[in-house]
Amino acid sequence: MMNLTAQKSTRDSGSIFIETLIASAIVALMLAATYRSIGDASLRTKKAEERREALLVAQSQMATAGITQSLSTGGTSGIDGEMAWQLDVAPYVFASDENDVGQMERVRVTVRRRDADQDLITLSSLRLLPKRVAQ
Repeated sequence: MMNLTAQKSTRDSGSIFIETLIASAIVALMLAATYRSIGDASLRTKKAEERREALLVAQSQMATAGITQSLSTGGTSGIDGEMAWQLDVAPYVFASDENDVGQMERVRVTVRRRDADQDLITLSSLRLLPKRVAQ
């Protein structure tokens, strides 16, 4: 009788060992998925912060365009912290180009990281340049 109890106890301990291994594997898979989710969220947060910074630089350049220096057709570029920006001014052509007020110009600001080639953000707007008086 005692021999039967000892065999049953040994069989149960083997079963418990297998169950423990399976539970450990499930926990490891869940931890790996959680780690990956946190890593992805961290990367998305970094990219969102980078785009927010680029947007602030672009808005700042757009707001000062024509104020700190006169707007003229062509391009200007510069660096603001980790961001490189490009401001382009080009004539805006529409049906009636003749007016007494001035010339419409399309102003576009593009911002990217200094060490990257891909643009992070581009803003575009129209500005009215005063009509040049012929001398």
